[in-house]
Amino acid sequence: MAYPYLPVAHGMQTNGIGDPGACYNGRKESDISYRIVSYALPLLTSVGVKLESDFFGNNDKNIIKCVEEANQLGCDLYVSFHVDSNKDAVGGVMPIIQAGDAQARRFAELAIKNLGEIGLKRRTILEREDDYENLKTNMTSCVLEMGTINNEEDFNILWNKAPQVGKQIAYTILDYYGITRPVDFTTVPYVDSKIPTSLPSPLPPVIDGTPVSVPPVENPAPVAPIMPPVSQDYQVRYETINIQYFLHICNYSPGLAFDNEPGPVTSTGVGNAQRGYQIADDEQWGPVTEQKASGQVGIYQTKLKEKGFYNGEIDGIPGEQTYQAVIDFQNSVGLRADGCIGMNTFNYLINGIAPSDIVEIPAPSGQSYVYFTDDEFKCACGCSGDVLPEIKALADRVRARYGYPLIVTSGFRCPYQNDLDGGVGFSFHMQGMAADIYSPGRMSYDEVEVLANVIVECGGGVIMYHANLFCHMQLEVTKWSMN
Repeated sequence: MAYPYLPVAHGMQTNGIGDPGACYNGRKESDISYRIVSYALPLLTSVGVKLESDFFGNNDKNIIKCVEEANQLGCDLYVSFHVDSNKDAVGGVMPIIQAGDAQARRFAELAIKNLGEIGLKRRTILEREDDYENLKTNMTSCVLEMGTINNEEDFNILWNKAPQVGKQIAYTILDYYGITRPVDFTTVPYVDSKIPTSLPSPLPPVIDGTPVSVPPVENPAPVAPIMPPVSQDYQVRYETINIQYFLHICNYSPGLAFDNEPGPVTSTGVGNAQRGYQIADDEQWGPVTEQKASGQVGIYQTKLKEKGFYNGEIDGIPGEQTYQAVIDFQNSVGLRADGCIGMNTFNYLINGIAPSDIVEIPAPSGQSYVYFTDDEFKCACGCSGDVLPEIKALADRVRARYGYPLIVTSGFRCPYQNDLDGGVGFSFHMQGMAADIYSPGRMSYDEVEVLANVIVECGGGVIMYHANLFCHMQLEVTKWSMN
């Protein structure tokens, strides 16, 4: 049976907002992938391959919907088409597959071989345990990174030779199924698109609906939480079971098994924590990571002990007792008792703010938000990427409670813009879950703290940049100080 599902990369987010994917100098991943797929599909259907693709709906499905549909239809191969970006512009074909999937590796090798025939070099085959599309599909699957958008050699082939790329993609799928390639096939696309040649000017900042001129904020240095300083003589105390309790309790990998066995899920969670602390994310547990983790756990243990839920030693080492104390606290205040300190638990435990206490400000009739326009949060590169509505609503609540004008200096960031801004690879800006704000003419070291407290009171998380005089506001609840 040959019944593949072939989604185009990006195009639509889960909230219905357009998602361009990787961007660089006016180029958009979604445009490149859409163009290439437009040449691949006609060749496949010409030889009788039954296939499914969100291409036929103008790329109107996000990845979650594509995966669900592929599973429901009973497809036997899932290949999504992507183009990545990276700071060093390392190019080449990089299929991403589920670790240990022999059929996916066979497809990946065919893709590298066929795309290599038109000049796209091999980068690597990346085996992962946590890629959403590969993990959630119940068939052979491959996330096919066809090249790099900010690598000129790759881009020239992917865009200017899109018909040949599409043909080689189609040949790869036919080769995988063992179907004979057609002779003298002329690649005529179903639909063609034209990539923009220049970027629109970035949108100016706005104060309460009025555009203003604002000096740029310097790129911040790496964030450090308010925790004990790192000691060079520190000796690691955590065993694997403690690491697993930490990852669950502190919401870096909630739901993982407490089995004291190291594995890919635990390693990925460690990487999540390292990116959260903004330290080297090598997914290896060591003294620096543990000191950060121990400080965070110690804060939670102290608060739980003050409230009468934790009777153990405040040692910064999480285990069954700390985990159960979190559950007991959650039960006592009517929160979901899962032992994981998420947004509501953090606000209640650390700041004494119940979900019902969070300020809600109604917008005027016919307007989405009271103090901000929708465009203020969009990506500065002009790619139209936008933050989640929850961030805009949070900004409105903060502005109402704070009582002074606020400027958004950075909202959504595509991968290209995130590189320009010096953001970390796991930045909440790239997920539409963060915005940087400040109040003109008011900011001082102490005022950063005042604004940060308002953000927390309104149900958000914050990283304070005292030296740069602004606050990073996010949906993931925490409160850190960079300097």
